[in-house]
Amino acid sequence: MKEHGSFEITRRGRIIECDCSGTWNRETADRYCRQHRALVRQIGSQPWAKILDLRGWELGTPDVVVPLRELYVWCVLHGQVRQVNIRHQSLFKQFHLENIVPTDSSIEFLDEDDWEAARARLAAEGFLS
Repeated sequence: MKEHGSFEITRRGRIIECDCSGTWNRETADRYCRQHRALVRQIGSQPWAKILDLRGWELGTPDVVVPLRELYVWCVLHGQVRQVNIRHQSLFKQFHLENIVPTDSSIEFLDEDDWEAARARLAAEGFLS
């Protein structure tokens, strides 16, 4: 099936930056997970953080939940300790995200208003080195 929705994912130091948009289907979620894992492997065994911007995201089909939840489990096992979410004003997005993230995750979740504030917070914690 053809992908729906899109994303940009990059690495800066020990920060994975994700900007998600559109309505995702399983194919988009699978490609996102592959690219995410590849970037994390470049970090090695050091703790790392993620910035997640969902302001342009329009949720996903039900079949995106399993691969994205599996990615969160994998991320914890591979050193993710922090996630900064760029604030959005959607209860639906928040509910969808809470449905994806395992309830026993050890990741600390924080919120910031924009990319600059998110990067500054993680830089102050040493994640850009």
